[in-house]
Amino acid sequence: MKTLIGLSMFLGAGAAMAFAFPPYDIPWVVWVGLAPALLTAAHAPGRLAVTGGLLFGLVQAGLLLPWLFRMFGALAILLVLIYAVYFGLYFGILGKLCRRWGTHVLVWGAAIL
Repeated sequence: MKTLIGLSMFLGAGAAMAFAFPPYDIPWVVWVGLAPALLTAAHAPGRLAVTGGLLFGLVQAGLLLPWLFRMFGALAILLVLIYAVYFGLYFGILGKLCRRWGTHVLVWGAAIL
């Protein structure tokens, strides 16, 4: 159950982050979307943080970058996967730092990574 809730937090956060940029352009959604993802990564086990980051990246790229598929065709799948792997590593490393040194790492760790 915790896994399902954690993954749904990442999915919702990825969708919210996509809606913050054009063509949707709802900038205040960044705060609503990013905070749950960071807090979930801080308190989730490592594998869940990485998997959630991958889902975050896939949802965000799918909603935000559909033009990649029109421009690059099948190569866009590889580009979206690279984008998702970045977020998987980002949230995984951030979660590891928070578990090691506490959640106050979110303040500087999120900005540094």
